[in-house]
This record gives sequence, C-alpha cells and structure tokens, in this order.
Amino acid sequence: MDLDYCIQKHFHTPFKLGGGTMDAPDKRDHIDKLPKGRLKLPRRVSNLEKGGKQYRSNTGTFLGFPAQDRGGCTSWGFEIVKTLTNLCLHGETISHDSRLHWLKQCMEYDASASKAASLLSSLKIGLKYTQAFPFSEYVRLPKGDLQHLKVRLAMGFSMLCGVRWKMTPDGKSNTYKTTLETGVWRWYPTRAITGHCVAITGYNDDTGLLEITESLQMAWGGKSIKGVFYVPYEEYEHMMSAYLIRDMRDGE
Repeated sequence: MDLDYCIQKHFHTPFKLGGGTMDAPDKRDHIDKLPKGRLKLPRRVSNLEKGGKQYRSNTGTFLGFPAQDRGGCTSWGFEIVKTLTNLCLHGETISHDSRLHWLKQCMEYDASASKAASLLSSLKIGLKYTQAFPFSEYVRLPKGDLQHLKVRLAMGFSMLCGVRWKMTPDGKSNTYKTTLETGVWRWYPTRAITGHCVAITGYNDDTGLLEITESLQMAWGGKSIKGVFYVPYEEYEHMMSAYLIRDMRDGE
C-alpha cells in the first residue's frame, strides 16, 4: 500500500493548537552519565552548522530538512537528531524515513493519538524497529542540567526535546505566536495549550541562548534563519526532558 496514502488518509493530523501530550516517567529510562574527565567547552557550538558543513562536503549540497509532510513532530525531530549526530560524530550522511517512523507510531498507538504523538513513543518505536531505524539506545539527560547539556552538545550530540506552547500572561496571545514573532521561546506559569517536539542543536555563551532546530521547519521570526529559534539558558529547566540517541560506535 502506498505510504503517502496511508499517512494522509489514516494517520496524518494537520497541526493545530490543542493536541499533544506530556511524557510520563518511565522506569526503563536510563539517565545519561558523562564520561570521566573534564572537557574544555567552547563558547559557541552549532551542530546544525557543523553537520551542514560535513553534509556539504559529502554531497556538494547544503543540509536542509525539506519543508513538507514528514509525519509527526516527534518522528521528524528524531530524523533531525539522528542525522546531525551521525554527521557530527562519524561524518556519515544517513537516510531516515520519518514518514515510515510516524506510520509505525500511529499503528502501534492507534487507540490514542496523544500517545502516538509522544516523544517517548517515538524513541521506543525506533528501538523496537531497529532494522528500519538502527540505533542502540536512548538516554535521558538530567532535567534542567544546563552544563550537562552543553557538554553533550560540544561532543557532537544533538538532543530530542520538547517545548510547551502556553498562554501569555495577559491571555491575549500564546508562546507559539510570540516565538514566531521574536524567534525566542519563553516559559510562563500559565495554561499549557499543547506540546511540541524539537531538537536542541547548539548553544552560545555570548548570547546566553540555546539553538533549537524546529521539527516542522517553519520560518521562525524575522531575525532568525528558517527552521531555527532560541531558548534563553534560564528557560531550559522549563523545557521537557531532553533525550540523546546513539549507536554502539558513539561510546559513553
């Protein structure tokens, strides 16, 4: 059966505010531990930029995740993280079919759209179908530990994570709209509208901002490049748990 037909007819839901789910704690999750020894961190890291340069040297073209229907944000976010990690750590250009990944998520969790959209569901489906999406494990970074995150980014890993679109304090807008307008995501202690999967791909100590590669590849703000927005360091603790994926060659 045609894959595009399956996704469009049975499993594809157009983006709208109001969906999504938080990922429940899972006792099977492993907490990431850093290797022994200290790593001198550069002041700025962009795995999106680094991976793009490596991709260009391999293929002669610039790395770009096509702005088209690639399934759900969790499967597309998985594709971005897996692609950039392989480029930065191994110099490899890989192919990951995020549409097939999303189809398997939906088939597995057919009774619950919110579970199908879950970030953890995407990771577990990837592990279950290792022949289609080969990777050996995922590990969860310590919640809100910015230094730990920066070390992993400097090592060449990108992280699968999530943000919550919330109402602004005045109740007249929401952080989805304000992020589009400013290119910067901020957290407020207000009602959450939905969750959204993204990839953390870099940091900059001079600006105090994390680089976020958007899984749906929209144009984020007039001052930011297509498909990228930013999160202030102090807001990292309000993002959802960040996950690292790796294969057997990646070591600790």
